[in-house]
Amino acid sequence: MRRGADAYNRGDLDGMLESWARDAVLDWSNARSFDAGVYRGQAEIRALMEGFLATWDEVRFEIVDGSVEVEDGLVITENVAYHRGRNGIEVQARSA
Repeated sequence: MRRGADAYNRGDLDGMLESWARDAVLDWSNARSFDAGVYRGQAEIRALMEGFLATWDEVRFEIVDGSVEVEDGLVITENVAYHRGRNGIEVQARSA
């Protein structure tokens, strides 16, 4: 998870996804944004991340207290995300 987070913070989506299963599922359904939904497979996840990263001037996230595997292959990671918009406004969000 940490290698993937480091790659994401560099904008390296290949590096982020290299340890993800080809059929990974990213549940973004509770997001309060236009792109809320469930993304299945690396292609959908990559498309989401490309659009998301293009929206912000700076994006990074930090893992809080490691990850928890709750059942075979399902991993939950608590994190804090930091974003800076093109207008200079900074926001942060805590999620899992």
